[in-house]
Amino acid sequence: MGSKPKVVVTRKLPEAVEARLRRDYEPLFNTDDHVYSTDELIGLADGAGALLPCHSEHLDAAAIARLPGSIKAIANFSVGVDHVDLEAAKSRGIIVTNTPDVLSDATAEIALLLMLGAARSRRLQRRAGYPPGLPGTRQHFPAAAYRQRYPRNP
Repeated sequence: MGSKPKVVVTRKLPEAVEARLRRDYEPLFNTDDHVYSTDELIGLADGAGALLPCHSEHLDAAAIARLPGSIKAIANFSVGVDHVDLEAAKSRGIIVTNTPDVLSDATAEIALLLMLGAARSRRLQRRAGYPPGLPGTRQHFPAAAYRQRYPRNP
């Protein structure tokens, strides 16, 4: 069997990920975890088959044009691909991937917490005698007029 494909890893990754990279590829790790300049990244990519960047590396059209022909994939260790010029990569025949659904559970949990918080806030508003509507509507009425118009809920 031939040698393992060379992968340029631009940032420090979790140990389990780095172990898997060592097992399946010939990784070139960023041991001091600094953000590579475009020139450094282009130099390191020589002879590599793929880049494994994070969101901190911005690969615009000019940077992608300078990548060596050996680069066939940009496998992002991040959710989005907004830091990579997808059209430039496509024109060079470079596949761009990301890590989808990594934040789906966390986003759903936050949405649920926001809904629970809104419901709790509304319940507290009702107990305090606030009218239906946006919080802070009480400030538009003088206190006596407010109490007369919106009597406290029992």
